[in-house]
Amino acid sequence: ENDPKVVDMASTACRNTDAAHFCNLGLEARAWSRMAAVSGRDEHLRDLLDMAKRLAGDTKQLPQRVNIGPDRVIDVLHGVLAERFFKASRPLTAPPRNQVVSRANLATYLTEATAAMTTYKVEQVRLKRLGLAACCDSYLKVYAEQGDDIWMTLTGYIPAECLARRGVLEIADYLDW
Repeated sequence: ENDPKVVDMASTACRNTDAAHFCNLGLEARAWSRMAAVSGRDEHLRDLLDMAKRLAGDTKQLPQRVNIGPDRVIDVLHGVLAERFFKASRPLTAPPRNQVVSRANLATYLTEATAAMTTYKVEQVRLKRLGLAACCDSYLKVYAEQGDDIWMTLTGYIPAECLARRGVLEIADYLDW
């Protein structure tokens, strides 16, 4: 946590690593069991549940200190923003639509992620944990690029998943181009 050159090392070179989840939000147990109960009758829901399991299980090896440090900061923010974004989205039948995936929500994400990570980084510098501060820079670099890579990924995945549902899900209900 103190070596600023730690970012030049492979994660597996660190003594302690964690299998860090890409999307650490998970599903609330009651909702999961209700969906699982009806998924046998709905092929689209079954596909989406399988995808949710894969996404929730996907991991990448991170140094343990990064996973419980900067990555944890972003995990917490993801939970806060997911709740806010989903609550703000309008029912699909109620115009005007307020899609969960929009440039406005991405801008909010970038602003809040930058603020949260910068606050964490400042604290790590104050504590002379220069390795953790350097790790924060990896996150901040992505946010400083204005989210173009994030946007391109989302605008590829959402249409693909909607089209894979064979007309059951409309792209415009989820994605504000």
